[in-house]
Amino acid sequence: MGSKEGGTVEQRGIDTGKAPDPFRSGPFWAGAQAIERRRARHRLAVIDGILDPQSNGFGSIAHRFVERVASREASRKIRNHNAERLGYARTSTTDQAAGLAAQVRDLEAQGCDRVFTEQVSGTVTVRPELEAAIDYLRRGDALVVCKPDRLARSTADLLAFVGRIKAKGCELVILSMGGQTLDTRSPTSKLMLSMLAAVAEFERDLMLERQREGIAKAKAEGRYLERKSTARSQAEEVQKLAAEGGSPTEIAKRLGIGRTSVYRCLGKVAA
Repeated sequence: MGSKEGGTVEQRGIDTGKAPDPFRSGPFWAGAQAIERRRARHRLAVIDGILDPQSNGFGSIAHRFVERVASREASRKIRNHNAERLGYARTSTTDQAAGLAAQVRDLEAQGCDRVFTEQVSGTVTVRPELEAAIDYLRRGDALVVCKPDRLARSTADLLAFVGRIKAKGCELVILSMGGQTLDTRSPTSKLMLSMLAAVAEFERDLMLERQREGIAKAKAEGRYLERKSTARSQAEEVQKLAAEGGSPTEIAKRLGIGRTSVYRCLGKVAA
């Protein structure tokens, strides 16, 4: 019966009558095996994305490994993030405290974990609490408002906010949109937003068409005067002051024009 002892014939010390292979024993063979193991680890590191394929060593493995672990940890936190509903309430004046309180009450009844409030006109471009609410949003969260006019003053403005919120992987919920609830997660609300976008584009096209017609009519009646460029008309004065040693800032203040216009007159900015 054959022996169950493992290993090759040569490794078991059996005399086969053949001379031992010098390349499969001794220090040379051990060194070759070490090199092959190192190459195998290198290939595995490249496949796993830890090591740069162009790298010849393992000097950067520890750094890349730490980066990869940090990335996986961040991804795990994102996956484990519990979606929140954030509310935003606004009134135009400080005298509308009751209206603000009613909005907060309605938002909390909808399960909002946190409500951002401010009393400022909707025509104000920068609303700190609204910006803070949008910045606070994390993927999967939803921003809830009671009515569309609490968030935006026009269709185009509303669509811009929807775009910003969707870009963060979040949703917008409007509790009363003409008597209906708008939730950007539902197909019906997506259809409604598409219709709003079409209406906004239609309104803008009409406005531009009326503007073009008005200009054409004014030109035909000789009443249309094109606006002259203030900076262009003062180009010679700008160059004169610059030749006298005036700085662009000083020239801009003296002539009442912007520094960019000064640079343009001096030929330092493309027209």
